[in-house]
Amino acid sequence: MKNISHILKKLDRLLNNSFSKIPSAKKVGVLFSGGIDSSQIAWYAKRNDLEPVLFTFGTQYSKDLAYAQKLAGELKLPLVYLNLTKDKISQVIPEIKKLLAETGIEPNLMQISLAIGFYLIAKKAREKNIELFLSGQGSDELFGGYNKYLKLLDSQEELIKQMANDTDNLFKIDVIRDRTMTEKSGITIYFPYLDKEFINYVQSLPLSLKINSDSRKWLIRELGKYNGLPEYIFSRPKNALQYSSGIQKIAEKILKATYK
Repeated sequence: MKNISHILKKLDRLLNNSFSKIPSAKKVGVLFSGGIDSSQIAWYAKRNDLEPVLFTFGTQYSKDLAYAQKLAGELKLPLVYLNLTKDKISQVIPEIKKLLAETGIEPNLMQISLAIGFYLIAKKAREKNIELFLSGQGSDELFGGYNKYLKLLDSQEELIKQMANDTDNLFKIDVIRDRTMTEKSGITIYFPYLDKEFINYVQSLPLSLKINSDSRKWLIRELGKYNGLPEYIFSRPKNALQYSSGIQKIAEKILKATYK
């Protein structure tokens, strides 16, 4: 097996190459939660002189804000935080459901919860003249970030197939959903991890470098360490966005009470 240093250098080169393909924009924002995926995107955006503004959203239940504020300060990048109240979430659910249905995506609780934050933060970002968002979408599928993958560790062939299928499905659902929500406010969205070359290389690497019984997303965390991100970022365990932001908790209550 190639040594880890070689692999990290190749990942670094491929991500920089992905950033070179970013559409031209006067003002760039990063969808930022303070987790390893979006923190890497923020770091590369700064390294590539994009002068990004970081955008974080959450509710009273959010676990992301403290991490986002701390790293934004260390990277010396501006941070905009949008607090999502029950009223704000309730007001946009009908529009979210309509937009999802129009794109052929089932407007279930998970899809609505994932869409709400992107829809509302895009409106906020447009007020600040942001033209392009960068997203960390794709890292969980490529590097083995989901809890469900741990259950398949005893069947590596099945796990590799599941992760590949999930990556393919990103382009059929997640990319379409996120793009629909941000473009409603006139903001283009780009996904650096979903560059074809990057995907092909990561999928060619041994599964054990991505996920094992001790760690999920081991390799992307090592890249964070390699790039000098602080330990509280690259070692941080983090739930999916709809949970860590607290949005799904509120959306579920609203949907149960209003949209039976």
